[in-house]
Amino acid sequence: MRPVRLLLAATVAICLAPGTFVRSAVPPHDFTSPVTISPLALQPQAVGELQLEAGWLLESDNDLFGGWSAMVDWIDDSLLVGSDAARVMVLKRPDLGMEEPRLGAISWARPQEKRDVDLESLSRDPVTNELWAGFERSNSVVRIVRPLRPVQSFSPPEMADWPANAGPESLVRFPDGRLLVVAETAVAKGRHDAVLFPSGVGGPAAPVRFLVEAPEDYRPSDAALLPDGRLLFLLRGVDWGFPPSFPAMLAVADPSGIVEGGVMPMRELARIEEPLPSDNFEGLAVMEEADESLAIWLISDDNFNSYQQTLLLKLVWENYRTRTRQKARR
Repeated sequence: MRPVRLLLAATVAICLAPGTFVRSAVPPHDFTSPVTISPLALQPQAVGELQLEAGWLLESDNDLFGGWSAMVDWIDDSLLVGSDAARVMVLKRPDLGMEEPRLGAISWARPQEKRDVDLESLSRDPVTNELWAGFERSNSVVRIVRPLRPVQSFSPPEMADWPANAGPESLVRFPDGRLLVVAETAVAKGRHDAVLFPSGVGGPAAPVRFLVEAPEDYRPSDAALLPDGRLLFLLRGVDWGFPPSFPAMLAVADPSGIVEGGVMPMRELARIEEPLPSDNFEGLAVMEEADESLAIWLISDDNFNSYQQTLLLKLVWENYRTRTRQKARR
């Protein structure tokens, strides 16, 4: 590889690996500064099959802020965002009013090492509000109860050989207790390791190992369950440059055909790339709206780098319920 390509590759590796080389000067600890939310200057516009409705820039000097790598819909019209340091932010939907976000952290029973707090994915049980979280460096799945207290941790052998820094980036828990986990790293062109736990992680049913097929230049960075039972994936690419940029894609997949050793394909919905507001989008959440549309929320991971930002975007899948019913009648 030529020296310039080596430099660019190193830059991207630094950007995607939290806690590494590029950092601003470290200031004194700050756990009191608020989070500010500033609307982005953009006009609603079609993006693939979706509508980009609005966007916001989030900023704070608080030590608990940054590195956001997972997101779920939360209670009372809010979003719960998790970081790769197991910190959390409760963010009231800014399209419903500007309310200051609340910062906090997962309440571990004892001090944790970095490998045990690298949270990369979240899924919520809408009945109990329990959270299921994927932790990347330890390749583990943790059950978390309110008020954000871990109560069970699993290290499935099916995930043991996943790379330490590219493991369970996507995790979805189905209403019937099934749990699906997808690795970030591709094992072949566009194909990523995935495991379905039919009776939940740690349950008696044998896990099903299969592959998720994504566009070759993109990696799964998060996933969410759609109301019709399909999966919505957030995919992240990298454009070589200095600094690098991160085009994103949203795609859907049908988990009904998952079989041992099989391949689950996905279909592109939309691309979010320059000149649209773009950064390292890693968190995804969906919310049903009163008008039968679906709100799709994205948040970016700034990797605690001074040249990256925390962006929040709202996209809308218009007439989602109507389209789903029409498709079911065909």
